[in-house]
Amino acid sequence: ENLSQIEGIAIDCPSGAGLSGVEFDGVGPATFSIYNVQLHGDGATGSGNGIYKTGGGKIIGAEIRCDTGGLDTVLRVDSGVVALESIHVPPGSGDIDVVARAEGTGWFQLADFNVGSPNVTDAIYCDGTSTTIVFSVNTFNCDNTLHMASDGINVSILGGKMDQSQFAVLGDPGLVGTGTVVR
Repeated sequence: ENLSQIEGIAIDCPSGAGLSGVEFDGVGPATFSIYNVQLHGDGATGSGNGIYKTGGGKIIGAEIRCDTGGLDTVLRVDSGVVALESIHVPPGSGDIDVVARAEGTGWFQLADFNVGSPNVTDAIYCDGTSTTIVFSVNTFNCDNTLHMASDGINVSILGGKMDQSQFAVLGDPGLVGTGTVVR
């Protein structure tokens, strides 16, 4: 069942914590589609999200671009699935804490993931028992490509190039790897 779709628009994302430019909290097998979308933060140090997936169902789409920072997270999933291709975060004004944040039981399937902004702390952040699969990663200028915040995550990065300013893989202190899979 396809409940809704967004295509070909620019979204000015809210800067307040817990708020999102797009939030989908689908129930059951519902699918939400998003294509050719530009996300804009407040251009400074906002703490909102670009796209947030919670609850059941799935978001599918392509050509997601964030030209202006000032966001906590560009793409966030804590349950359900987000499957996107051709994600672009070029240099621009405003800080971005995380481009793709998987937490809880959320699942990312990403292809052609490009992060080149020096204002990004973590390109990919994994927490909880989340699963993140990235086909063709291209990171440069950001602080860290992959930040692992808990044991029990499943991460696969298949192909591409990571050229970050600090760490390709950053693990929080105290992690022992129990139940964790990293490829």
